[in-house]
Amino acid sequence: TAPPPSQISGSSVSQECNTLKINIEVSEELLQDERVDWGTALLEKIARGLAKAIDLASFAGDGTVAAGNQTGIFAHATVPVVHAVQGHSSVFSLDHNDFMLAPSAIRPAGLQRGGRCWVNPVFLTKLLLLKDGNLFLCQTPAQNPSGEFTLCGWPMTLTEAAPNQEAPGLPIAAFGWGDGFTIGMREDAEIMTGEPKWNQALKTIRALTRAHCDMGDAEMFAILKLAAA
Repeated sequence: TAPPPSQISGSSVSQECNTLKINIEVSEELLQDERVDWGTALLEKIARGLAKAIDLASFAGDGTVAAGNQTGIFAHATVPVVHAVQGHSSVFSLDHNDFMLAPSAIRPAGLQRGGRCWVNPVFLTKLLLLKDGNLFLCQTPAQNPSGEFTLCGWPMTLTEAAPNQEAPGLPIAAFGWGDGFTIGMREDAEIMTGEPKWNQALKTIRALTRAHCDMGDAEMFAILKLAAA
């Protein structure tokens, strides 16, 4: 027997996800060009734009309205921070022991599930020059069966959203278990066209989706900073 109906009650729903949007103005002549599939190119640009926004929120978000009220890994107050040994205040001066400080600072469960490094690509050329004896600390995808960059044997992801300034005391890399940070997204994006600009033969294309980035377990990550001096 089905139970009798009851009134649904509760408090108001608060917003958690934020809207990501992309506006593109494209010439109608390009869209009408039969020799070039501009539709595929536009979809690729839209996907890359939304991915960049997620990267910014996940790594650089500072919790302000400008960042969609999202707090990223590098800005999270409870993520452990480690500093390179005294005197190692530049990327060129870092050694294997410095990079091992971050894995030592996260919870052991994170290492059990698989660690990863996140670094801004601006540091890549310098990292590729670092050596431990005759062994290069950083290796390219062509040097690894996995097809990924690695740093001290750990897989490394390059992201422009990571810090890109090199100075004493500043962060250089993040290390941890990626699933410790949650990214919730709608399964689809809404793509629509707006009213054309008749005098310019332009068409507006807009893409919308919603997402929420949230730290699940801050102890699954650690930030490596250069030595203060």
